[in-house]
Amino acid sequence: MTKPSEERRSPDRHHVMQRLLRRVAVACLVLAAALLAVPRALVHLAILGPSTTQRLDAARQAVGVARSYGATSDLPAMAAAEREMASAEALEGRGEHHEARHAAERALSLAGDAQQAAIVRRQGQRIRAKQVVEQLDRAVDELEDLYNTHVKGLDRARQKELFSDMKRARAAAAALVLAWEQDDYPTVLEGESQAKAVIASVKQHLIAT
Repeated sequence: MTKPSEERRSPDRHHVMQRLLRRVAVACLVLAAALLAVPRALVHLAILGPSTTQRLDAARQAVGVARSYGATSDLPAMAAAEREMASAEALEGRGEHHEARHAAERALSLAGDAQQAAIVRRQGQRIRAKQVVEQLDRAVDELEDLYNTHVKGLDRARQKELFSDMKRARAAAAALVLAWEQDDYPTVLEGESQAKAVIASVKQHLIAT
């Protein structure tokens, strides 16, 4: 007796399964894209995430922090951050909240750049100011030796005149040393030329004695 043949699958069933799997795959891709895009869109519209007011506050705080690190308007990033901050506030005042949020975000990013630039600049100022203070210290020491050598044997009036010159040279150097100790590096750099000129002038007076 012949065994009954196994039931064969219908070719249509295979095609139906393929179409179903394709649809499932497409649905998964669409869902994944939606999961990525929808939250971003909601944040973009300020439905999710910080409000416009909160973004402006964060940007203002970032600009203030950058200033506390020494960022000034002569730094391109700081100037741009201040412009964007002003723009954000003006847009918010006109009720253009969408544009205000974007301007605040740009201000926040630029303020971070300005802070980093200020840190780099201050480090450079510190290094240069330290060199200036060390140079002035050596120059005053040399001046003291020169003074002690030349003041001997001079009349009292001339000694008093040279002593006054030495006080002026010491004061010029001491002012910049104090600025250095107070971390006021720009003042050290700004006063370098004048302090060195005073010391050079006193040195010439001593040599001419």
